[in-house]
Parts: sequence; structure tokens; C-alpha cells
Amino acid sequence: MIALLYEILLWIGGILILPKTFTQYMQTGRHGGNFLPRVIAQGFPQIEKGNKKLYWIHGVSVGEIKAISALGNRIKKIHPDCIIVVSTVTETGQEEAKRCLASADYHVYLPFDYRFLMKRIMKRLRPDWVILSEGDLWYNFLRCAKDQGAKIAVLNAKLSERSLNRFKKVKFLALKMYSLVDFFCIQNEVYLERFIGLGLDPQKLHVTGNLKLDEVYPELDESERSEWRQRLGIKESDLVLTCGSTHEPEEKYFLESLEVLWKQFPQLKVLLVPRHPLRFPVVAKLLEEKKIPFRKYSDESDTNMDVRVILVDAMGILRHCYQLSDLAFVGGTYNKSVGGHNLLEPCFYGIPVFFGPYTYSQPGMPELLDSYGAGERYSLEDLKEKLSNLLENQVQRNEMGSSGKRLMEENRGALDKSWNLIFQNEELKA
Repeated sequence: MIALLYEILLWIGGILILPKTFTQYMQTGRHGGNFLPRVIAQGFPQIEKGNKKLYWIHGVSVGEIKAISALGNRIKKIHPDCIIVVSTVTETGQEEAKRCLASADYHVYLPFDYRFLMKRIMKRLRPDWVILSEGDLWYNFLRCAKDQGAKIAVLNAKLSERSLNRFKKVKFLALKMYSLVDFFCIQNEVYLERFIGLGLDPQKLHVTGNLKLDEVYPELDESERSEWRQRLGIKESDLVLTCGSTHEPEEKYFLESLEVLWKQFPQLKVLLVPRHPLRFPVVAKLLEEKKIPFRKYSDESDTNMDVRVILVDAMGILRHCYQLSDLAFVGGTYNKSVGGHNLLEPCFYGIPVFFGPYTYSQPGMPELLDSYGAGERYSLEDLKEKLSNLLENQVQRNEMGSSGKRLMEENRGALDKSWNLIFQNEELKA
């Protein structure tokens, strides 16, 4: 009965969102690369399992794929004859999967969760393991995998307050879906309490830590740093602030503050990195309207280094920007509907980090940063004053940066804990 109700709701939802999806594609090109592959399950007919073990790894987008990439690469290294299928939902996630999980045999988009589609795919693949990063659980996806004998694990698992409240409204369906999972490797105690509050079996719930603390971050050597400084138009005398993964209206807030701060710090150069590619032209228009000298990273013909803002209109180079910075802002934290992105990324590179008031998507991270003195939270009202103080105080920036590196070094281990938990009875046990 539950399965039938879910299927009916899924079809109704699909019919309702189709006009909106088509309109977005015609107007902006959004969904152009992933919609059809998700409808027709593109790429799956080419997968041949044979007698090999098959691991299906899934992450919605860039952050989830980055978090789970080390596990996927470790599986392939220890068990090179296995088959690894990596699925994503977004186009940017697909690009990231091909980059950081290049060892996988197949990179595909997760098909829409219709039973006839999932049943056919799972009968063909017969996965031994389905491993999901953070969440994005779908009932038919999990149910059909389970019908074929797969073990299912959710790594870096989290449950936001908003998701908890939403699931409580359809608790019978949520528990039916969650019951299909064998292991939950949960980021922290806050999420653990939420899962327990929803009614999940406590024996399946294990706090193993945040995989993002175990990520292997790419580091530039001196020649690469020099090359990237030249490419981005950064002079030796510049004081560099990276605003990473920004959302509307964060660019507007920052530019209003920066117009004042540039009078005090004329050497301040800002690397502005919007979260989504569709917003690149929107942010460019905002800079033009405010008559702020800027250039686009993608415009190789523009070699002007005397600009105040470099609009980084490309994906995959935010970490390069962090490494070239004197301090960093992590976006989504002045946008109430987002709740923040990875606050720890700049810490790996010893870069002091600050963020806004909305961090519910990163529970425990602000407190961890505060306990080490590695990051600071600024309200919108205090932004100009607090940012001015931090720009002026190099000693404080250096201390925060050193504390951030220490934080990252002392809080690793989530990957090994998760690995040994889910593969405790397998030949893959570390």
C-alpha cells in the first residue's frame, strides 16, 4: 500500500514539475545536461557486471561527491577487479565525479525514481553495495537494490531540522524507506539525536565523524601558485579575500561593505566565486551596475591586473583561490534558505575563515571552528567593522590560519571508522 501511494505521488509530482523544468531549460539552459539522461537511464545499458562485485556510489552534487571520493578510490585500489558505478543528480556533480573519482568504471546520472525504471536497472546491475553520501535517499532506488541483495550504507549521514520536520509529516513512509538502510555513518551527535527522534533503529546508527575532514585537498606548489596568481591577476602587494560559494544576495551585501573598505584598504583584491554557474552573468551585471572595476576569469584576453574584483566564472578552482588568499568567506551563510557550505575548506590551507549567521546546514562546524579559534561568525550589521579589523590585523589572521590547520589535523579519522564499520565482515576491511 505504501509503495503504491509513493508511486502515485511520484507520477503526480513528475507531471506537475515537467512544465517548470521545460520552461527553465528553454529560458536558461538549466537541466539541459541531466534531465534526459535521468529519464531514459542513459549509460546503464552499457554496464556489464558478470561475476564481479559491483559498488554503486551516489552523491547529489559536488560536495557530496568530494566527501565520498576517498572511499570509492580506496575500494578500487584494494579491489581493482570490482566495478564501481558513480551516480549524481547535478551536472556539476557529474563533472566532479569524473575528476575526483576517475578510477570508477562508469559515471551516470541517477534515474528518476520510478519503480519500473529502477527495477529494470537493479536486475541488470545486481549491486553488492549501494553507498550514498550524506542523503538523497529514494524509496524505489533502495527497495529495488535490496530486492537484488544489496547492502546499503549512508556515509557522512546528516538530517537537517527542516528535513526532520518534513519527514515527521510522512513518518510512515520515511521509516519504511530508512528501514532499507543497513548502516548509517553519521557526522555528529546532533544528527544522531535527530535520526533517533524520527524513530530509526538505534543499532543501525553510528557516529563516525565528518568525511570532509578526511578529504585529500589538492595543494599548489610554488611554481603553480605563481602561475595561478598571474592567471587571476593577483599582484604581490594585493591583500586577497576569497568569497566562496556565494548565493544571492550575498554578493550585494559584500559589495556594499567593500565599497567602504576599499577606501581603507586600496590593495584589497576580491576573488568572487558564485556557487552556481547560472549566476555568473547575474553577478557580472551587478558589478557593472555598481561600476566596480572587475574582470572575468574566463576572459583570457583581459589582462588588466588593476581591478578590484575577479569574477571566477568557472567551476573546480575554488580551492586554488583559497590557497592564494589572506582570508576567506564561505557563502550560503547570509542566505537563510541555504544555511552554509563547507566551512572547513579554507582551514586545510591555513586560511582564516569567517561566515554569516545561517549555518544550520553545517551543524557543529561553527562551534568546532570557535573552539580552535580558527573562524569567526559576523552578523550583517557587524560585517564592515569586523572585516576591517581582521584585514588590519595580520597577527590575528596568522593565528587563525595556524589554528585551522591544527583543527584539520586533529579531527581526522571518519573515513577509517566508516570503512571498518560497513566492511567489517568483508575482505575489504582496512
